[in-house]
Amino acid sequence: MLVAASAAVTFMIQRQSGAVMATANIGLPERSGNALLSYWCYIGMTFWPAALSPFYPLPAAVNPVTVCAAAAGLAVVTVLALRQKRERPYLAVGWLWYLGTLVPVLGLVQVGMQGHADRYTYVPIIGLLVAAVWGVGDLLAARRRAQGVAAAGAVLALVALGVATARQVALWKDTRMLFTHARRVTGESVVVEQVLGSVFEADTQRVEAIRHLRRAVELDSNYVRSRYNLGLVLARDGQIDEAVRQFRRVLELQPMNSDVLFDLGLAVQRQGRLAEAETLYRRAARSPGDKQARVLRQLGIAVVFQGRVEEGLDLMRQAAAMAPDGPGPHLLFAGALLVFPGHDAEAAEHLRLAVRHAPVSVEALNGLAWLLATSPDPAVRRAEEAVQLAERAVQAGGGRDPHLLDTQAAAQAAAGRTGVAVATARRALELAERAGADTLAVAIRGRLASYERGRAWVDSARAGGTPPGRP
Repeated sequence: MLVAASAAVTFMIQRQSGAVMATANIGLPERSGNALLSYWCYIGMTFWPAALSPFYPLPAAVNPVTVCAAAAGLAVVTVLALRQKRERPYLAVGWLWYLGTLVPVLGLVQVGMQGHADRYTYVPIIGLLVAAVWGVGDLLAARRRAQGVAAAGAVLALVALGVATARQVALWKDTRMLFTHARRVTGESVVVEQVLGSVFEADTQRVEAIRHLRRAVELDSNYVRSRYNLGLVLARDGQIDEAVRQFRRVLELQPMNSDVLFDLGLAVQRQGRLAEAETLYRRAARSPGDKQARVLRQLGIAVVFQGRVEEGLDLMRQAAAMAPDGPGPHLLFAGALLVFPGHDAEAAEHLRLAVRHAPVSVEALNGLAWLLATSPDPAVRRAEEAVQLAERAVQAGGGRDPHLLDTQAAAQAAAGRTGVAVATARRALELAERAGADTLAVAIRGRLASYERGRAWVDSARAGGTPPGRP
């Protein structure tokens, strides 16, 4: 009854998580053969735990003769254990415990891509050890001299297992070491190559990442995760055309995958195909979830770039409204608003929300201070507030960032303190020139000339874009 309940729960949970593989991928004969072989594999691993791995791939094929031998062996042991059920009941209890508790995870219903897994033995091994411990106890009960030898053997076994455990634990230093070891002891597999590719990508070693992910795709062309990750890495590496090909293949396998729709949209947008990107984003937006905000935001950008500015901004408003609390969505939307004239008041509102969510965010403080100091809309300008915000940004940035000092100078000039603004702007110009930020230095010189004439600087030409370093 416990085995049946465990099997049902295992199947339901794994199916909901998408781990149950289609039976068409692996036929019943292959699954049954692997299950019979796994019984003996687990026994061997229990009493000789060598070449352990976090992942053991399914065998490409099972030898019918070996499978028949495994089945015959299980039947013989079962008969022998049952014959001893009166004199040595622990043998039947332990053996049947082992056989039964492994049923939910043997792969008769394939869960995941592994042929077997160490973690599946934790409960079944109890049965083997019940049989072994009680059996050894019976053998030693009438042999007192042998008890000392058995105790010494147990100590030696514990020492050996302790050393083996220390060596095994050392392999778990990081994911790269662990799965490199897995590759060494189990050979190539799509899962191991996919994991190694992801690890190298996380370490920004994209050449190695692409190599491993390509190999994963070669090993199993229909394994979505490796092909999708390959597309992501290729896109980040600037290989957009090939990334698009990988994403399209994934989409053939999973037409409603919103993540793939979104990333394919990003890729074709980078190719300049805005109408296709819009179609892909709209398909992705049909799937509700916590990622819908990013889809709507990117959809808005694609729509804006096609000339439908107000429609695109409205989509970005929806994205900002549904995004989780934090400064990011508000900063992004404010940056979009500032590209177009007439939206400074709304941009200021979102920048204030960003500051409220992240009071020490340099980007939020600086962006709001700049807008309040330089907006061409007099109703938006708040010079004294801009001065306070700019001072906080400069302090948070360590006092040596030319962008932040440039904003502080603009705020000081807007508040009528042009003499102080001149000194601050000169310091910003010096730091920009030292850093080789030529574009910023040119912009600061132009603003400095205004301060030297006793005038504030108003960003009246912002219709063409935002100044360097602004949101």
